[in-house]
Amino acid sequence: MESKIPIDNYLLSIILYANLTTCDHLGKTSEHPIYISLGNILSWQRNKPNSKVLVSYLPKLKVKDNAMKNSELFQKLQRQVFQRYLQILLSLILNQNDMHFVVKNEVCPFTPKISVILADLTEAVTFTTTYLPSISKRPCCFCLISNEDLNNMMLNNVDLRTLKKMKEAIDINRANELSIHTNFNFFWKFVDFNIYEATVLDRMHMLDLGITKYLLEFT
Repeated sequence: MESKIPIDNYLLSIILYANLTTCDHLGKTSEHPIYISLGNILSWQRNKPNSKVLVSYLPKLKVKDNAMKNSELFQKLQRQVFQRYLQILLSLILNQNDMHFVVKNEVCPFTPKISVILADLTEAVTFTTTYLPSISKRPCCFCLISNEDLNNMMLNNVDLRTLKKMKEAIDINRANELSIHTNFNFFWKFVDFNIYEATVLDRMHMLDLGITKYLLEFT
């Protein structure tokens, strides 16, 4: 990526973090915040509260009843709203070639690029427009492993998801086979960015759910 930006610029690593958050003790109110941090700073500093910025909350769509909430039309509309929201939110950052910061008393030009998106499984499938793992033949947002091979410890070759493969699958009507929605994905417009590779699971969330402990015991 550094070879593709202006020669006098530094690369600014943008880290996005999204997770559904409960706002009260009764669990009746929840919001969906998106945070931004920078990969250019050290991990111990990046983990401090003042190194993260709350950018916005995801928009909510209200429904009259559960039948409408569970309908395919409503879920499709949710995906469209989410991608449109990302386009509005991130275009201001990603369309800039120069962002100037004062570093050690010197003004330095940076070119911002998204490097990592931290999310749990629910948010990961939303960013990548893939099926939920519970209804998916290929439940991983990163690769194309089938659900029948998830516990295959002898698996050698894993086919990874790429923008080219997903677009080709949609063009030849194989989207369902690869467990991907045909909705427009905002990140597809960036040819030098792989949304499937950049979206990684929030390890702390997996620890909190007890998934990591289960995986260790299973192995």
